Amino acid sequence: MNAFIEGDYQTVKRLAATNLSDNFCKSLGYLGGALKLTPNTDTILAESARAAAEFDKERTLKKLGNAIAQALN
Repeated sequence: MNAFIEGDYQTVKRLAATNLSDNFCKSLGYLGGALKLTPNTDTILAESARAAAEFDKERTLKKLGNAIAQALN
């Protein structure tokens, strides 16, 4: 995500809002809001971590499914 690297957090949030099933976008969208310490920072970081974990889970399940399919052929 170039927008995140470039510090364009508004674009990142827009991408997260328009790609609702993309947990990677969701994770980055939360992170942009955690740059300033507020009473919500802990929640923002936790939600970002959950979205990142969900992204990794989906990626791992896809790899495992592919490996099982290949083994069964």
